Amino acid sequence: MALPKDAVVDVSLIDASRAAAPSVALSQVRIKAGGKQVPIPFSVACQPSKLRPGGICQVRATISTGGHPSGVVVLTLVRVM
Repeated sequence: MALPKDAVVDVSLIDASRAAAPSVALSQVRIKAGGKQVPIPFSVACQPSKLRPGGICQVRATISTGGHPSGVVVLTLVRVM
């Protein structure tokens, strides 16, 4: 899928430990594609104190065009040690 020039990629690190509770964003980064195409490199930093030992984190990317979300991709699930 080719990204339009106005595409924006929001990448979030989500605490997905509690199935019955809403997900909590621990950290996020917004990348303006500016004509770049996938794969787009990214880095999401998080304070270690926000991570729960034994918890599960999810890396989620949302692509928006024209200010409207056009797709969500769950990149991976990671167990916190």
